[in-house]
Amino acid sequence: MTPEQFDCLLGLIGPYITKQETILRTPIPAITRLAVTLRYLACGDRMVSLSYQFRIGQSTVSNIILETTTAIWNILQPIVLKQPRENDWKRIANEFNNMWNFVNCIGAIDGKHIVIQAPAHSSSTFYNYQASYSIVLLAICDANYSFTLVDIGAEGRQSDGGIFQRSDIGIAFENNLLNVPPPENISENCILPFVLVGDEAFALKTYMMRPFPHKSLTYERRIFNYRLSRARRIIESAFGILASRWRIFRKPIIASLKTVDNIIKASICLHNFLIKNELRRPVNERRYMFDRMEYNEHGAVRNIANIDVNEQRNAVTIRNKFVNYFMNEGAVFWQYEAVQNNNM
Repeated sequence: MTPEQFDCLLGLIGPYITKQETILRTPIPAITRLAVTLRYLACGDRMVSLSYQFRIGQSTVSNIILETTTAIWNILQPIVLKQPRENDWKRIANEFNNMWNFVNCIGAIDGKHIVIQAPAHSSSTFYNYQASYSIVLLAICDANYSFTLVDIGAEGRQSDGGIFQRSDIGIAFENNLLNVPPPENISENCILPFVLVGDEAFALKTYMMRPFPHKSLTYERRIFNYRLSRARRIIESAFGILASRWRIFRKPIIASLKTVDNIIKASICLHNFLIKNELRRPVNERRYMFDRMEYNEHGAVRNIANIDVNEQRNAVTIRNKFVNYFMNEGAVFWQYEAVQNNNM
């Protein structure tokens, strides 16, 4: 984070984390409170270490982090994580098509395990298939690696269940509550809906495209899988940027579940705040790299529940329309070589 970005953030958050001065005690200034919190998130330092660095009591450090992350979420969320409207979805779809060559894509979706210390009295519900304790961050991002919708807090053991269907995001998509635009006429004889792109962990839906199974792939389906993978990897890179910037996510978080929830929400907002700020800069001046991001390829959502047969048929028809489009009007000259070289 640059000094200019820090000052901008302090201007937004400072008034809400400033304590009143009394005759008994001089409060810790807002600039120190924000610095302590950002240091904790960016470096993953233990609170006892921050206590020594800033010469503040350990319990005070804990309270500062809880209060400041709460303020970051409350102030930044309406600014950088607003629920998209119809025009926003169309803008996102245009950017996905222009940047990643997937038409009518309104977001890439995946889940990430946030590793935590074993919670007291309920550790088994957070024990996941990776043999660690975690809560799940389910997220959708746009073409610029900025998160658009997030669902936080599912227990780690739910990684084999229907996290997406049970989440507020999944329910909203299922009931068409998110102002997603109606299907558009892409070409003279092709009408396609606006869709999310996910991996094999997600069920095929009329609003969710997933790759074809690897068994008996036709050439056309391999092309589709490549085009979908190219768009879907944006969410992997978004998680990679998140973990690269905020190293608190690189090791188990030692904190209460309430604080962990606040840490995730604040980090998501800070991620978007910095992405949107840096998009105004020339490409060569941006402080993040997309081709070197670290990401655990194991998604957080597996074995999604069965869906209605008629809906499944409609979803299959829609996916086949995307296949035909990518082989005809929507074809790009380099897709054939990419599929051949990658043996997809």
